[in-house]
Amino acid sequence: LTKKEVLFIDILVENKDSYTKNNALYKHVWDNKTTGTTVRTFVQRLRGKTNKNLIQNVSGLGYKILS
Repeated sequence: LTKKEVLFIDILVENKDSYTKNNALYKHVWDNKTTGTTVRTFVQRLRGKTNKNLIQNVSGLGYKILS
């Protein structure tokens, strides 16, 4: 996994009992220098490298990791 992929999964694991808001992900992984389209593409590629059902989209709010 890349550094950004590890950061992304790390923040999801930290908030495993809830979801992680999009703005927290943008700040933690991309220093607020990204767009929603970039993140969606990033998550799609990450799902290809991991279990397809590992990361769940919380529509309009953020993402969560399923255990």
